[in-house]
Amino acid sequence: MKTLSNIVDQHQNREKARARKFLAEVEAAPLRDRQAARVAFKKGLTDGGHLDQGMRFLLGGDYGEGAYLMAQEIISRPRMNRVAALSQLLAAFEWQCPRNFARQAFLSLTKPEQNDANAVIGSFL
Repeated sequence: MKTLSNIVDQHQNREKARARKFLAEVEAAPLRDRQAARVAFKKGLTDGGHLDQGMRFLLGGDYGEGAYLMAQEIISRPRMNRVAALSQLLAAFEWQCPRNFARQAFLSLTKPEQNDANAVIGSFL
């Protein structure tokens, strides 16, 4: 007999699978699209308002329940670099920027710009 808890777990697993499928599509996008996404994400990192709004969308479920659940899992794990993981998740859902391109964009920022971006994302933890 299915319990409500089992039904909810199955639903959440389906939603996370959809989000993982989207992330795989972002990773497999043509190189030109990934490069354009890296440029757009770099601009977004330096715009604190856009970054703040994107985090609100991510944590509010505006990118879907799967993205929301993935973000909540990241937040619940204090022994990982949650700021980096959240920024890469946001890069994928907001800018369709793959993880490795998101890292490259972040590392191309100046140290003060990196600190500002980290502070915006860290404020949601």
